[in-house]
Amino acid sequence: MTIQKEPTRTGAIVAQQSRTAGRVLVQSGTVVALILLIFFFFAMRPDTFLSFVNVRNIFYQISILAIIAGAQTIVMVVGDFDLSVGATSSLAGSVTAAMLLGDNPMIVSIGAGLAVGLLVGLVNGVLIAYLHLSAFIATLATMTSVIGLAYLVTGGTTVFGLPAEFNALGQGRFLNVPMPVYFAILISVVIWALLRFTTLGRRLYAIGGNEEVARLSGVNVRWSRMLIHERLGGEPA
Repeated sequence: MTIQKEPTRTGAIVAQQSRTAGRVLVQSGTVVALILLIFFFFAMRPDTFLSFVNVRNIFYQISILAIIAGAQTIVMVVGDFDLSVGATSSLAGSVTAAMLLGDNPMIVSIGAGLAVGLLVGLVNGVLIAYLHLSAFIATLATMTSVIGLAYLVTGGTTVFGLPAEFNALGQGRFLNVPMPVYFAILISVVIWALLRFTTLGRRLYAIGGNEEVARLSGVNVRWSRMLIHERLGGEPA
């Protein structure tokens, strides 16, 4: 009997290990693909691809996209998405620039831009969570409206001549690395910790998994969805 059970036990262990490896591969498939791409381009151009200057330029180019993608990730966790993120970022930047050119303090100008982003996110949250509009329709309408508002703020012209201390936030460097790279890393770590280790993160996953079950479990689904969309408006701003 012992001889007959041993192969069965070994087969069960192998099957469990295979399922675990498959689960890890599915969850980390994007990271694995990214690593393979890095090795591929490094093999093609080993003299330049992984040089400090090239890596710094890559990080700088994707830093703003990473910030916006991080905010979009939280919304996708709850089963929604937001088409107005880019337009909200443009409007918030336009408002901040207009106030800076109006000789307002930098803190006040940045605060105004953040307030605009939060307001747009709040509108999206109310439309989606409380009025039960489709996220696609609601954020598409918001995107169109916000683009028009940004055009009104700037008058359809390029804004330039901003103060040097404000430009330093986007163009300055620390340890020869652009500041937006540090901002992107910080925000990404905060979002990862929020989703991984907090009660709010578990609630968001519950809402995305099954909204009705989450509601019956005591999660305030509408408030949570509205809050996430509001925060999404503030982060790209």
